[in-house]
Parts: sequence; structure tokens; C-alpha cells
Amino acid sequence: MEDFIQEMDTAGVDLAVAPYRAAWGDPVNNRPPTDNGELVELMDAYPDRILGVPGISPVYHSPDEIEAQINKYVINGPLRGVAVEPAIDKSRTGCSMTSGPWSFTTSAPGTASRC
Repeated sequence: MEDFIQEMDTAGVDLAVAPYRAAWGDPVNNRPPTDNGELVELMDAYPDRILGVPGISPVYHSPDEIEAQINKYVINGPLRGVAVEPAIDKSRTGCSMTSGPWSFTTSAPGTASRC
């Protein structure tokens, strides 16, 4: 990570955006779940240099789980925005790319909308 920060300095970049992809793992590909809290740790290690964007996946997690992560890490935490995995699995969510869109807002707790 130190090399990355040095490259930012050399390029004159003050702030990097770090989106966290598939943060809760991928059971199809046997990737173990992680937590968006690791991104908070990265931001803590490099304050004012890294802007964290938590990852969510409507394919593998319920709307309630997603809303809880948004409330924990964005509304009540230091992360900003949300990186949504692009695939929507209609069998898991009842949504499809054509019937969506999925949209989440971070304006107030409990306001995550569902398709």
C-alpha cells in the first residue's frame, strides 16, 4: 500500500477512491465473506488519502442485510456512496435488470428502497 501512496504522490493525486467489490464473498466461486469494515481499516490507516465506497451484492444478500451494511458503514460510518455489483439475480431478489432499477439512498436511516 505504501507503494500505491507513493505513486499517488508522484502523480499529484491527493485522494483515491477505493470501491470494495463483492465485500461479502461469493458462494458460487467459494470466496469467503469479508466485511466492509476492512475498508474502514484502510481509511483509518491512510486518513485524507483514501475515500472508501462499500460494496454490496443484491445477488447474495437480502435487502435487509444490504440496508444494515449501508446504515452501519455509510449513514453511521465513514464510508461514502455504495458500489453495487452489476448482476441482478431475479431468482434471489425478485428483480431483473429490466424491472429494476435497484436504488439505495443514504439520506436517512431505514430509507433503502427496493425494486
